[in-house]
Amino acid sequence: ITRSALYRETIMTLYASQVDLSSLPHQSTVDRAKSILDGLSRGENHNTYRGKRMHYDRCVISIPVGYRYRLLLLAERGSYVVIDVMSHERYNNIKTIQKRVKQVKRNWIH
Repeated sequence: ITRSALYRETIMTLYASQVDLSSLPHQSTVDRAKSILDGLSRGENHNTYRGKRMHYDRCVISIPVGYRYRLLLLAERGSYVVIDVMSHERYNNIKTIQKRVKQVKRNWIH
């Protein structure tokens, strides 16, 4: 295992454990979110899961988790940092997302 792979795995483990999946309604949705996080920690690309970069900040990636939920990631320094798992209704509110992204970036940089 390379040093960068170990680093990426450690980062994903730290941030995946902080993601609150209790807001997801079904166990299948929780399993899907965990599956995506596991795949990303193994080094898979976000495009594998239909992830798309946001137009307002190209570092933010949105991955659909089921029909009504989205997983938001911050792509920084060759790794992914989990921002949040949210409903599509909340996801549509750009202001909420931008505020959360700024908060995660501040914590990530310091």
